Amino acid sequence: MKYAYRISICMMVKDEEKNLRRCLESIKPLLKGKLAELIIIDTGSKDKTVEVAKEYTSKVYFHKWNNHFSNMRNISISYAKGEWIFIIDADERLDNIESFIKIMESKKPNKFNTIFLQVKNLNDANDEKQFVSNMSPRLFKNDGTFKYEGAVHNQPEFKGPFLNIDSSLTHFGYISNDRQLMEKKFNRTVTLIKSELEKTPENIYYRYQLGVSYDMHGDSEKAFDEFGRAYEILKSKSQEIRYSRSYVYGSYAKSTLINNKFIEAVDICKEGIKVRPDYIDLYYFAGEALMQLQNKDEAIKYYLKYIDLCNRYEELSISKDWAIALYNIDSRSKSNVYFRVAKYYIEKDDPIKAMEYCIGIETEVQKADVTVRALLMLKDYSKLRKYYEHITDPKIEDYFLANLEDQIDKLVNSEKIEAYREFSQCDSLYGLFNQIRVCSDDQKDILLNEFFKKANFNCIPTFYAGAFKSISKDKRSIFYLFRDIDTLKIRIIVKYLIDKYEEFTGIFEEYLMTENIRPNDVQGNKVYISVAAIMLIQRLENTNEVSSEYYNIFKLYIERGINFVSQVYNIQKARVIYKSVNNSEDRFFMLMYIVNDYINRGSVQNSIKYFREAVWIYEPMVKYIDVYKDEIYKCELTDK
Repeated sequence: MKYAYRISICMMVKDEEKNLRRCLESIKPLLKGKLAELIIIDTGSKDKTVEVAKEYTSKVYFHKWNNHFSNMRNISISYAKGEWIFIIDADERLDNIESFIKIMESKKPNKFNTIFLQVKNLNDANDEKQFVSNMSPRLFKNDGTFKYEGAVHNQPEFKGPFLNIDSSLTHFGYISNDRQLMEKKFNRTVTLIKSELEKTPENIYYRYQLGVSYDMHGDSEKAFDEFGRAYEILKSKSQEIRYSRSYVYGSYAKSTLINNKFIEAVDICKEGIKVRPDYIDLYYFAGEALMQLQNKDEAIKYYLKYIDLCNRYEELSISKDWAIALYNIDSRSKSNVYFRVAKYYIEKDDPIKAMEYCIGIETEVQKADVTVRALLMLKDYSKLRKYYEHITDPKIEDYFLANLEDQIDKLVNSEKIEAYREFSQCDSLYGLFNQIRVCSDDQKDILLNEFFKKANFNCIPTFYAGAFKSISKDKRSIFYLFRDIDTLKIRIIVKYLIDKYEEFTGIFEEYLMTENIRPNDVQGNKVYISVAAIMLIQRLENTNEVSSEYYNIFKLYIERGINFVSQVYNIQKARVIYKSVNNSEDRFFMLMYIVNDYINRGSVQNSIKYFREAVWIYEPMVKYIDVYKDEIYKCELTDK
């Protein structure tokens, strides 16, 4: 039999304008010369699908949709004049095109009747490393007998021998932003499947596909029900059928996890593994379910087997089973398992084992977490420093250092000093910070001066506030430095310092009770109210009562808060603008300005209205406000 082309690319499309060009660009190199022809069947597009198609081929044909996928596929195949029929959908992209061309131009395929490609079904448009994988038969010898069967999820009636090639297809169909189109596809598919199930209610495949449709649509409970029905039917079948339909175990186990039925998930995984020992996903799901059940020792056994199977994936028969979609062999799933195993060995005080599995962690935050804990346990501070010095992402660096500081805090003093000395060698702000920690007293002032010139506390991790400990004797310097820090970060630093260093409670109390600040000093008032807010709330949390000293601080807090908002906003229009102010504290100060203004003008009733509103919007200070109310009104307010 003579062929006009090596390959006939056969597609059927409808309203695929948003996807089609990406697909056709990926196969464009195949259309050069006589290597491939492109056949597109349009089943009734109303968008610009046909216009796009005609840019790439003149072989565009029109056939009305007849609610039968296989019939439409077979119509597209009937136009094929190539030796091989290549099936691709509009929402797919052919990858590794050079490898694909090289193989198809060679004699290697001549001994085979069907060629399999890996299909990567993306879950996230922004992360192509996260996907569900399955091997799919996509190229078929055009011998005149090849066809599709099935009204809904059309199945190719192919024959061996089979060839797996390295090229892959990336499928974007599960992540479309066109919700209307996705809803339309879902309703169409579910209607067709239910119609088929009315004819054959015990059809495991259609019952399973109904579950898949619900799962993709986000109907997790309906998906669980349908997978459960498919599972119940499958249980009564022979070992051979259970093996060939083992995908039911995988989808049902995944669905039980989603629905938080962890004991059932473990049972299903164990049963499925007996049927199909190389079913990688079942080990992953079992591990996840056992972790949720706090059975970490058993979970690790399944995770380790999962890792072993992933490393031998190409040898496994499941890697060539086109009927099974594997949800958890993508890099994110593997990284997650390596992380869980590494953490397990950390908890078991086996840092060497933890570092062994740390190698497989791809997520930098997780890798940093394990590396810090394991190397500190090993007291290998030099290796830990070298790891830090190779971090290039500022966000990862901040996470690493915050985690490092947290873990170093748990060491004994001699080990802390050893770690500080090692990191003092770094040419970075963190290196300088550690130089301050280990230097002699005569060097400290010079290093502190350099540090505070370089440190932008608005942008660096909170632990750097520990440098304020070294200048705690020079109290005025602390509040001078606070002037360059934004309001939120001052509060975080104050909370950090009073929690970590006992003496800072006294330092801040003295400042709040004695500091004189000009009404028009914006930065001074900002620092005062930021420090006061944390100290006032902390005091209530510790004692749940208002002392006279802290009540006086509260009154100064209001006074200086009003001074602050008076400089930042057009305070003369406070009654008009206060509801538009998003910051609840600023709005509170504005309301207190209005309250005082009405009281000063003798309009007590108007002031009461605004005072009540102030109470509602600033609940953390309610005990102080209650005392303040009694002072300014000399009576009880009702209906607070």
